[in-house]
Amino acid sequence: MILTSDCTVFRSCEKGFESLYIPSCHWVENDSAAVSKTGKTDSDGVSVYVPPIYQDRCPENPGADMIVKGRCDFVFDNTDEKTVSECMREFRKQYRFFTVTAVERKLYGVGADHIKVVAV
Repeated sequence: MILTSDCTVFRSCEKGFESLYIPSCHWVENDSAAVSKTGKTDSDGVSVYVPPIYQDRCPENPGADMIVKGRCDFVFDNTDEKTVSECMREFRKQYRFFTVTAVERKLYGVGADHIKVVAV
């Protein structure tokens, strides 16, 4: 696997989010569009391929976890729901993030092992 980037996972936890840095991954941006009766819909997404040595840092909660390209030092204040909400508002303003929709563990037992994270 060609490792092209690094990323930061924000894993949802009991009261908010914890930050987990992954120093090596393969980051692929996906752009797509669909045309329907109601008009054109664009969607951006990413596929991130993570080496198995970092599987303990991968997202675990599709629909709740988030991922950011590169090192992101943002810290959520997990004191209570209000502070988490305020931090989320600030996070949305400052960073381009993706919400994880799927985590596929491709642990075949040969040299092609990886974890595929899909996010939109």
